[in-house]
Amino acid sequence: IFWDNISKDNSANIFKSYNDKRFNYYLASKHDLLYCARKKAIKKAKGKFLAFLDVDDFWHPLKLEKEIALFANKDVGAVYSNFWFLNQSNGKKKRFTKLSLPSGFIRDKLLAKYQIGLLTLIVRKKAYEMYSFDGNYHIIGDFDLCSKISSEWRIEAINDCLATYRWHGNNETINHGLLQAKELSTWIKKNKSSLSEIHLNHLRDKILRIEFNYLLSEYNFKKCIIKIKHMKQTINKIKSLFQIFSKFLFNKLKS
Repeated sequence: IFWDNISKDNSANIFKSYNDKRFNYYLASKHDLLYCARKKAIKKAKGKFLAFLDVDDFWHPLKLEKEIALFANKDVGAVYSNFWFLNQSNGKKKRFTKLSLPSGFIRDKLLAKYQIGLLTLIVRKKAYEMYSFDGNYHIIGDFDLCSKISSEWRIEAINDCLATYRWHGNNETINHGLLQAKELSTWIKKNKSSLSEIHLNHLRDKILRIEFNYLLSEYNFKKCIIKIKHMKQTINKIKSLFQIFSKFLFNKLKS
């Protein structure tokens, strides 16, 4: 299923160039937020599993084969994997994480550190239908869905890199950092009753870190310090202070 969210590039023509009856093209009636568009596309799906691939990214040949095999366990609601992060400008790539990805009933781990790349995710449709994407989100819709699925279903991980995320400077998630912070704040308000103090501290620190990185890019060191003061976790404070020092030093040397 190719859901054209009123694209302005050549994606539709490329998709239509493949002569395969299994491929279906749909043009949206209007441009929607990403997870509203994904939700509409899923309504066209007839299979038992859902996988996602934006036009920026690509799957590796064995991705589906390796992940689908883990659904033999009926308790598994979703499967994901590690992936490559490719810098389109210089051709350099690195693993998203060098650590082992969590598997099982991992809600607490996802709330502490969300590591699921949507491009690697396969969801059992039965599990999706219990919750579905929230169409009000543009950035965090997969976080919202997976955190809910993980409360009742196993989520299994494959540590191999089975997909590649291409960074080209115009990616939605990267360009909408402050929107991500705003959506996370909204999500916390909606789900506060189910969150522990530890969860809240992790998520609030994540919001502060997103806002901090934006302020740092603007060289607003004073407001960066204010954000650091509100952080709960020592490791986040240390990381942020180191970033300020590095940025300040680089700016001095540059000038």
